[in-house]
Amino acid sequence: MAARSRAMSMYWVTIVLMAGLLAAVWAGHTFSFWFVQQLPFAWMFAIGPDLPTVIPALFAFVVVVVVGALQQRAMGRAYLSNFTRLGIPTEIEALFEVLPEGLRLTTARITIFPRWPAVDTVERGADGWVVSADQLTFLVPADSFESADDERAFVAAIVRHLTPEARERSGQAVEFAALEAPDPKPLEQSETLAGTHTAKARLTRQEASWAGRVGYDRIARTNGHAVLYPMLAAIVGGMLGLVAAGLLLVLLPLTITLGNTLVFAALAFVFPLIGGVAGLWLGQRRLGTIFDKAYHAELAQRGSPAEADCEWELGENGIVSRSARGDTTTRWEAINEVFRAGEFWIVLADVTALTIPRRAFADEAAERAFIAALLARLPQLARERSRDAAKFAAAS
Repeated sequence: MAARSRAMSMYWVTIVLMAGLLAAVWAGHTFSFWFVQQLPFAWMFAIGPDLPTVIPALFAFVVVVVVGALQQRAMGRAYLSNFTRLGIPTEIEALFEVLPEGLRLTTARITIFPRWPAVDTVERGADGWVVSADQLTFLVPADSFESADDERAFVAAIVRHLTPEARERSGQAVEFAALEAPDPKPLEQSETLAGTHTAKARLTRQEASWAGRVGYDRIARTNGHAVLYPMLAAIVGGMLGLVAAGLLLVLLPLTITLGNTLVFAALAFVFPLIGGVAGLWLGQRRLGTIFDKAYHAELAQRGSPAEADCEWELGENGIVSRSARGDTTTRWEAINEVFRAGEFWIVLADVTALTIPRRAFADEAAERAFIAALLARLPQLARERSRDAAKFAAAS
């Protein structure tokens, strides 16, 4: 869904970024020239030679942050606007149940049931409680509860089921639930777990998508990487550009450099700019890999297995996904597209996606039969969007 929501073309991003960096370098040099003249002589000779490099780099970093924020905002708006186009409701009633086996989320379109060993963190968010379970993130809105006592009882019920490691990561939840120590009794014998604790609220699409982003960002720790890595890459690229310009001045004969002073003065401006843009581009390209490694490394530390045996079944009401970590039932009306990406089939459904590897089938005939049966149960609009899957299923 996110990959198909890029409202701002990369060409426009590049043009805006280049114009901003040009303005940043020009303004940085102008400001540096003025600022150096305001310094005492001791400071002027101590840091003055470095300011024409440092200040334009800082100005360029501000431009990168602003352009990046604008792009992310445009992508976020496009992402949410796709909900309406795909027929996904903007609000939906959600029921959260704390059961002995796990935490169950039920809506009219999907049921997600992670087991307690999969739940690794419970944190307080701006709009409620954020629960992370392997690669899933739930938001239990604060207005789900009639009173603070009901909210405390619900959070306490979740905390009592958590593993000791998960409790250590859920300090806010433990403190809020007034549980200073783990329950000494085994879970199945604990009287405090009798009955089912529930929370019910109307979730908006903004809240659901926000919870997913918060869960990913907190696990992958994207904030620091997203700022520091591109900044470092841009500064290194700019410094290399300065070195290249300096080497040209040193290695070329004086007759050439002195005879073309304006050209080589421009090179001292253009080379750092090109180096900074190239470094920024390379840094941005590496961010996806860095985020992915950080995300999976943190999941491994939280006890999430690197692989699990999974099963997918086409049921009467929807497609059922089962594993030792939890179950998910996605109703047919919630599915909006089925397509193949590499060696996987992707089933898009509201704000979730099921990933079914092609190796899950005994042979290609079984794969075609499964996809054909899946498409036959989908709403008409979803089948129309899944043209490539239909072609595959119809091929002999």
